Amino acid sequence: MEIITQSQFRDALIALKSATPITITALTEVKAPRYGRPLYRMARINGMACANYSAAVNRLIPFVPKPRQWGHHISAAVIENITAEGTKHYLQLKIERSLSSVYLARHGSLLKVVREKDLEGMLPKRDERPVTVRDYSLSNIQRASFGGKKYRILP
Repeated sequence: MEIITQSQFRDALIALKSATPITITALTEVKAPRYGRPLYRMARINGMACANYSAAVNRLIPFVPKPRQWGHHISAAVIENITAEGTKHYLQLKIERSLSSVYLARHGSLLKVVREKDLEGMLPKRDERPVTVRDYSLSNIQRASFGGKKYRILP
């Protein structure tokens, strides 16, 4: 496994020129205000970088995409969002499947596992659309594998 920085990871994603299978492990914050403390989801996701979302949906139904509400593409896989707080980069990923996930809650300086059944009714509803695209902040991605290589991404 190769250890790389976020900027090296961003550059490797920018270099992708066509739809590429990718598996990521990401730690994202979950909106669950009824839980009462910060909640996170560690997920291992399989998807396609550089996927043509419009074409994928058009295979199912007639579809005309709306313009992005934030950020702009700097490559087929990477979105850049410039705000007053600075510049952030995101991986646009067409989700194929979620391989595994676990919920974690902050207890002091530690993150502890929370059973999904203990969160019943507090989590947002799962997206059941046949074609799902998500934007993952590169700062949330901890591991990735694509192009026959495995990477650990430093914060």
